[in-house]
Amino acid sequence: MVASEYILICSSVISFSQKRSRYQTEIFVNSALNTLRSQGAGQTECNNHHFAMPCSLPAINSKMLKLLTIIFLTFLFGCNLDNKNKTSTDNSIIPIKKITDTTDNEYTLTCRFNSFDTTVDVIFNNTVGAINNCQKKNYEGFISKQDYLIPEILQQVFEYYKKSYPDYYRGWSYGNQLTKQQIEENLPIPTNATNLKYFIKPLSVYIADKKNCEEGTFGIYFDCTWNIKSSLGVIIKKWKVAEVGTGDIAFLF
Repeated sequence: MVASEYILICSSVISFSQKRSRYQTEIFVNSALNTLRSQGAGQTECNNHHFAMPCSLPAINSKMLKLLTIIFLTFLFGCNLDNKNKTSTDNSIIPIKKITDTTDNEYTLTCRFNSFDTTVDVIFNNTVGAINNCQKKNYEGFISKQDYLIPEILQQVFEYYKKSYPDYYRGWSYGNQLTKQQIEENLPIPTNATNLKYFIKPLSVYIADKKNCEEGTFGIYFDCTWNIKSSLGVIIKKWKVAEVGTGDIAFLF
């Protein structure tokens, strides 16, 4: 094996394993060639700088082989170190988003709904970019005022349910083989607001877009056992319950 063949094999292995560019591989080859020129006394000066047409060099002796091996291992180590540094740098500049764009045009935060011991999504309708001051006040206001709001929410939900109960009961009973007890597991007899609480669960809070945002106004979307298809919605205006109905009113207000 001549020196030029050994260099070509080494450079090919490096290019494949490290996925280096042709230019970087040529630098390595030319460096090795220059070193070998100094070892090959009496050889013609080589002016070709492209490894596709290697210069004529003497056969490799043991001294040259050791030298080439050192050059090869040094370059290989440098490639690995460069890749590790690049990976570390890339990972360090990845931004952490506190606001998540979930549907291309609606930004979502989360918060605890303490009375129900659960976490809900807070969705800013048709909002692109940062939320404005009004939206921020509604978000922070819901967090701070929810314990104040919950008694009125439960009472108004109970009044709505009590009024709608006969219609719901006919719907559950019609063409259904369920016993009265089985129906009441999902459609409880309206007794009081506290008991009804165990049949509803808040899922999300909707805050209006920047243009239509009004302080103290937002919708709350609940899951409920008696109407799993249309669910339950509550609208808050000026920090008071303004309307209770099916779930769609929570985000269409």
